[in-house]
Amino acid sequence: MRYCGVSTEDASAKCSTPCPDGAGCPFGEACFLDTTCGASSSSSSSTGGFPILEGTTSGFETNNAGGMLLTTTGVPAVEETLQLISDVIDEKLFLYETPLGDWIPSTVYRFDGFFEGLKVMHQVGVAGKKIYMGVDDETANNGGETDCKHCHMYGLVNVAAFLAQAMKETIRYDACDENSWDRVGDLEMYPISNACGQLGQSYQDYHCSEAEKHMECEVDPQMTITAWWGAPGPLKCGPKSMYPQTGYWDYAYECNNPWANPPELCTEYEGQKAGKAINDAPYPNSAGRTDVEGCCWWGRGVIQTSGVCNFGKLNYYLGNRAFLEGRESRYPDIDFCKDPEIICTSEENRELKWIAGFFYWIDQVQPYNVGGWNYIDELHKFVDGGMEGQAFIDSVSGIPCGTGELDGGPERAENFFRILKEMTFAYVPVVKVRAHCSELLESIFCS
Repeated sequence: MRYCGVSTEDASAKCSTPCPDGAGCPFGEACFLDTTCGASSSSSSSTGGFPILEGTTSGFETNNAGGMLLTTTGVPAVEETLQLISDVIDEKLFLYETPLGDWIPSTVYRFDGFFEGLKVMHQVGVAGKKIYMGVDDETANNGGETDCKHCHMYGLVNVAAFLAQAMKETIRYDACDENSWDRVGDLEMYPISNACGQLGQSYQDYHCSEAEKHMECEVDPQMTITAWWGAPGPLKCGPKSMYPQTGYWDYAYECNNPWANPPELCTEYEGQKAGKAINDAPYPNSAGRTDVEGCCWWGRGVIQTSGVCNFGKLNYYLGNRAFLEGRESRYPDIDFCKDPEIICTSEENRELKWIAGFFYWIDQVQPYNVGGWNYIDELHKFVDGGMEGQAFIDSVSGIPCGTGELDGGPERAENFFRILKEMTFAYVPVVKVRAHCSELLESIFCS
């Protein structure tokens, strides 16, 4: 049976509004499949998602900002809304799951870095592309205020859709660097060469189109990097002279053995409890690689930016290359091609891990227009239609990114509606903008 709710568990717990046709849910709720009536709303989602938090299961009626009303419109209203719920974002939305199954605030992803990255990407952008904040570029460039009283809702939904993906991709793991997760081979272990790509991918071969090929990074076979996060073991790259062959990560190995002769300690990464790299014999990844030369282009940032093309574009438009070629550069001293790890390690520019994700969003998601499905048009339809139903966020989550079948669709939808619920106080009635009409036709068609 199908029921309405803000998450799968909310729908199962209430079972109050059936939606057999997948529609007809109250404002802000979605229709969820396979709901089990009587399920507790205090436990974690059956899909491994967020726990249901107190006060988030009653639809979109409550005012989550203590009765505060917006004082702005357009782009400033988007910023004002987010600032009003900054504590909620840090304490209730940007959560990660501990090994014990608890959900606690992320240490890697915080509101300040997110908000700074958002401002950079809607004020500066990349290659003329900016985060869509609900108004056209001309209005945004003139301060963002508009006579359209509901247009900020388009921007808020766009941001919510982005964050729904980020919460599933990386925030729930408190991770910036991609971790090694593809187990392959007869031993079902994690190849060290997963740094080159997982599920048969090759990140260093993710080239730009011919029109943009001049932007991509050159692969430096001598580059050596070790990711700062990881179990089983952080990804790393380096020349064959340093790593002639690569084996696998034995996740069951007991490395903490100080009584051995000689003593053994867990030293691969901070907090390591077990595991060891076994390089006695080559152990190929899914693509057959048994080395890590030139393999420094794994995913980084909130939506795991990867490949020589994406890092090259960041450098071309925002980094050192833009500066050297006489173009405006937000980060003139940062060479994303020579140091892609700066996205994760920079303390001075913590927004970088967000900017990398926003770049993917403006480059791949916002302009998406395939088979009659246009992202911006569908976003407007979702808002204008009362933010009803799960079809929009399911479609957004499924926009191809070259990594295979979508993982965690229900979790992404739950994240989306949680975020929308926290923004309830910013919603206003949608007033359709009239078409531009001549004086003669206005009384006939535009009244």
